[in-house]
Amino acid sequence: MPTTHPSVDDMQRTISELVTAAMSAAGLSVSDLATRTGIPRATLARKLASGSFRMGELGKVADVLGRRPSDWFRIAEELVTQH
Repeated sequence: MPTTHPSVDDMQRTISELVTAAMSAAGLSVSDLATRTGIPRATLARKLASGSFRMGELGKVADVLGRRPSDWFRIAEELVTQH
């Protein structure tokens, strides 16, 4: 049986949802996270809406939220492939 891989769009959307959930759990707004990561607020808001993070940006966000980007990728892949 061939292995199917999740689409990039599905992965980006799901990672964005995971980041947003982690922000909420940490009680942080987009402005708070932008300040702590050094990513401009407008850029961060756009990245959260599109899910199109660069690895360096996602690493900064993960550091502030006490997560690892690899965990988000693993969870996103599990969630996307379940559907």
